[in-house]
Amino acid sequence: MSLNKLLITSLALTLSAAALGCDDDDKPSPTGGTAAGTAAGTAAGTAAGTAAGTDAGTDAGTDAGTDAGTDAGTAAGTDAPPPMGDCDVSCGAFAECAANNCSGYTPADAELLKAGCLETCTPSLAGVFDGLATCEEKIMFVSGVKPAFAASCNSTTGRFCETYTAVCGDWAGATSCEEWYLAAPAGEAGATEGASQGCYSYHLGVAAMSAENATTHCPHARGEAVCVAATAPTAAEAFCAQFETTCGAWMGATPCVEWFNAAPATGTTEGAGANQACYSYHLGVAAANNGAEAATHCPHAAGGAPCVN
Repeated sequence: MSLNKLLITSLALTLSAAALGCDDDDKPSPTGGTAAGTAAGTAAGTAAGTAAGTDAGTDAGTDAGTDAGTDAGTAAGTDAPPPMGDCDVSCGAFAECAANNCSGYTPADAELLKAGCLETCTPSLAGVFDGLATCEEKIMFVSGVKPAFAASCNSTTGRFCETYTAVCGDWAGATSCEEWYLAAPAGEAGATEGASQGCYSYHLGVAAMSAENATTHCPHARGEAVCVAATAPTAAEAFCAQFETTCGAWMGATPCVEWFNAAPATGTTEGAGANQACYSYHLGVAAANNGAEAATHCPHAAGGAPCVN
């Protein structure tokens, strides 16, 4: 090949190579595009992942914190000691409330209600009681603690019999409890003796305070022992009681009642003789006019002249 042809061929190859190189520079490199896309995708993915992770972590942290706080609060509330109260103050408030709002009680029963409350009260019960807002809530609370109180509070004329059954058991009288109770005179509230509703109710209230009290006072509440009708004194008992009031202590060697009963009722002469009529006559004179004649007639009433045979 001639030198000219070689030069021409070399030049053509150079131009072709240059042309090819120029075209490659104008076009993006596949390798470069892949790298850029990878970098951009990695950055975007990292940002999105970071954001999602942050949100998830925040939510998880919030839930965990809430649960921990709830558990801690519950534990603290459970471990906290119950409120304590003053039984004397709480029972006083209860008695006033019940005495004025229960149909089965009157204000006169307040002292008895308080005494019954104090038999049962503890500082923790008093604390719960003090936290109740209304009298109705307080009555409901005590009714739950003492069912016998509930029967007494909510009843009217039948209150005694309902309470008796709750405290003392079944009624065993010959007549029904209601008939027996209503047949008795009302008597005085708080009476401790005598056949009256007042006495029966007083002793039933004391019985309701404790099981030990019930053993002693349930019989009284059903008309035994102290809650019985007073018997009229005999003539001898009446004479001797009056003698002690008017003349002082009995001065005879024989007890007064025995001595008086041993004498005949009357004699042949009024105001004379060893008989009950003479003794009683002179005792009456001795007691008259505020005892003005006592010094003279008390010795006669004790069997001195003229009350001798």
